[in-house]
Amino acid sequence: MNKVRLNSSLGIILIITAAVSWGLSAVFFIPNLYNLPVTFVVLLQNFLSFILMSVLCPKEYAYALKIPGKILFLLSLIALFSGVIGTLAIVKALFLVNFKQLSVVVLIQKVQPVFTVILALIFLKEKLAKNFVLWSLIVFVGVYMITFGFHAPDFSTTNSHLMAYLLSIISALSFSTNTILGRYLANSVSFLSITFHRFFFGTIFSVIACLMTGTLWCFGQITFHNYIFLIAIVIIAGPPSMFIYYFGLKYVKAMVSAICELALPFSVIILDYLINGNVLTLTPWAGAIIMIIGIMKISNQTKVPQSVKTSNT
Repeated sequence: MNKVRLNSSLGIILIITAAVSWGLSAVFFIPNLYNLPVTFVVLLQNFLSFILMSVLCPKEYAYALKIPGKILFLLSLIALFSGVIGTLAIVKALFLVNFKQLSVVVLIQKVQPVFTVILALIFLKEKLAKNFVLWSLIVFVGVYMITFGFHAPDFSTTNSHLMAYLLSIISALSFSTNTILGRYLANSVSFLSITFHRFFFGTIFSVIACLMTGTLWCFGQITFHNYIFLIAIVIIAGPPSMFIYYFGLKYVKAMVSAICELALPFSVIILDYLINGNVLTLTPWAGAIIMIIGIMKISNQTKVPQSVKTSNT
């Protein structure tokens, strides 16, 4: 039992560490790539991360040939939802608010646990919390307060902030899918392989996205300044953070992971203040507290089946 608790504590620490590194990337690294197209930024992140994984884990190429087709398909879905759709959505959202409301965008993105609960119910057979619907409504009340305060939403087509908030929701759904798929594969595929294929397939999907948007040949726009921050993203918030994140998933259930990932918005709030001097006003703070309480209630009341518990020990 002590070993189980130790492993669980290790998993929590690792996931929180990864979340904080992603917060640093959102506040400090990504804003320094503002001069590049969003799809091209995502391609560079995936490609450079894949190069690093290739250097660190060359044996993964041989191992990939032995992975069953179904597992490869699920790994490709992780890359699609997390490495491309989710990343594109959150990076575009940050660009749309001109990096002036980072805390709001990232807080909205953390409605992810609500989607995680639903997907965990469907795919991992985790039991639904008794008052899930009630607490989910409370979560979205908090999200509304963070986004609009006590005012009616502005649905103007020129409202880039509203589009950013919607993209944050899309990002949340995408990363929820990543959490569920990563948890599902954690006991059948090594965390190294999950990370490797996340960036391998992510590079492929990113190239397709760039071809569709006509942004593939933008290498001439990359400055020396950009290269510095791209390398920082890869080293701090790329493969190393994904590596420890998937490793941490081996020891905690999906709902616990969702709670741990709340370290991301908290780190963004703190870093956004320290680096950019931005402070949330009273209403968004109240909304954030309401949202986080709802998320914690949802996660704390969610039980995992015995079979899943056993696989974690």
